[in-house]
Amino acid sequence: MAESQVLFRVDANKQIGTGHFYRCLYIARMLKAKGAISVFFMADADKTIFDILKTEGMGLVDVPNDQKFTARFLYEYSLISNVKKSLLVVDCPYPDVYQESFQDAICSRAGRVMMITFRNESRFKADIVHNQNLFALTEKYSAEPHTRLLLGPEYIILDERYLTLRHNNRDARNKVETFFVFFGGVDGSGLTLKVLRALTMLEERPGKIITVVGALYSMERELRTLLHHHPELPVELHVNTSNMPLLMAEADLAITSGGMSIWELACLGIPDIIISTSEREKVHTPLLDQRGACLYVGHYDEVSEKQITDSVKKLAGDRQQREAMSKAAMNVVDGSGTQKVVQHMMELLVQ
Repeated sequence: MAESQVLFRVDANKQIGTGHFYRCLYIARMLKAKGAISVFFMADADKTIFDILKTEGMGLVDVPNDQKFTARFLYEYSLISNVKKSLLVVDCPYPDVYQESFQDAICSRAGRVMMITFRNESRFKADIVHNQNLFALTEKYSAEPHTRLLLGPEYIILDERYLTLRHNNRDARNKVETFFVFFGGVDGSGLTLKVLRALTMLEERPGKIITVVGALYSMERELRTLLHHHPELPVELHVNTSNMPLLMAEADLAITSGGMSIWELACLGIPDIIISTSEREKVHTPLLDQRGACLYVGHYDEVSEKQITDSVKKLAGDRQQREAMSKAAMNVVDGSGTQKVVQHMMELLVQ
């Protein structure tokens, strides 16, 4: 009989991106090392996601669309599983999961529940509430007396490799030689193309532009056409790579959205120019900028290619600012958040 299992209710699609899934995957990897079984409950999971979970030795249960927000479907699996302890992790941006009826149903059936959130409007009934964003530090949360509140960048969930690579970071170079460009696994705003067009306007070309797109990226044809017409751009293109930490660590300067990549780059101390792509990013990214840990340009629909070019020139030409930004970012993200979160989860599983 297995001692414990963790059920992850999470999705990855073109609407919400892949960040929620990968965050849960990083937790599951560490839990696996501690002997816990992880099973992912996902609606309409892409084949790429299935292949990842299969390779990682983790389970995947397809959730029918009409059962997305019911506790019964999730815990039918839990009840027939031959395990002693279960913990459900809910990491979904859907408003339905914050409804009192959903939380009541989940918590009444579950042994333990953890909610990964970016909101604070609800009355939380879970055993753990996790919000890793900076604005969580100033918000008030209504929760049960037993609820553990894991709030702020101290609890940022990252791939373990970032903590290892963090200690190999180098001082800022006089000249920025390598760029890193990434706008999430989907990039529904088309920013990869926009940024690369902006980089064609630089008088001095970088040595390399590491560009990453995800499995759900739908504009690869347009991207390759752009690269064909601009052979002067030294782009190294990676599609659905598993080597993200190593690619980031190679960079002198990054240009990204305000998703999970900002925390990964901050952990490594890579100066980051950020364009927000969601209302959530629009809120928390300026807070990171205020700490001197990034350069926030603005929201995707308000930022021109010229603004991007000018921001790159400014930061690439100011070594002192890049060094200060690197130190500030590493002070915000120390890389140990995943370990802290998993420790709290394991404590619940052994109770």
